[in-house]
Amino acid sequence: IFKITPAGVSSIVVGGGTVKFSDGIGGNASFGVVQALTADAAGNLFVADTSNNAVRKITPTGMVTTIAGKAGAVGVVLGMLPASLSAPAGIAVDATGLLYVSSENAVLRIKP
Repeated sequence: IFKITPAGVSSIVVGGGTVKFSDGIGGNASFGVVQALTADAAGNLFVADTSNNAVRKITPTGMVTTIAGKAGAVGVVLGMLPASLSAPAGIAVDATGLLYVSSENAVLRIKP
């Protein structure tokens, strides 16, 4: 995940690990195919990690955690998180902090 300033300077925020799925801080975290991301009022980023069937949270300090889905698990399973997802491709957060995730034939509402 890169950050680009208004002046055009880019830097890596998180990611770059050698595997395609790991939680951790900064460069120790890794992602598969990132399809979309959104931010909440507290400065957290939420990522639709499509190829890993997961939603990931990045705190302002750079800590990455998986809040929904499981790498390698496919299919939408409702219930306690982390429930399985199927290729999440879109993500948005509302004013109350609820996440909305589009995941193959379903739109899920998640309270992170």
